[in-house]
Amino acid sequence: IAQMVKAVAAKAGKELRSHGDLWQFVNEIAGGDRELRRLWSRANSLHQNFYEGWMPPEDVKYAVEDVRQFVERLEKLL
Repeated sequence: IAQMVKAVAAKAGKELRSHGDLWQFVNEIAGGDRELRRLWSRANSLHQNFYEGWMPPEDVKYAVEDVRQFVERLEKLL
């Protein structure tokens, strides 16, 4: 996911070097798009869950679908 965000940023002439940069850039491209923000947050929750393992399997399934939607939306920006 981070690489996809970085690809969109590179197309816009920006280089992202930190988690904070990723969040700031998604904030910029999302603008008032609450759904894009929600999908980004879901991707981050899934990433955190990879290390901590607290998400029930059903929620992992739904989060994966949300991540797919996020990637599809970013692909349109490339």
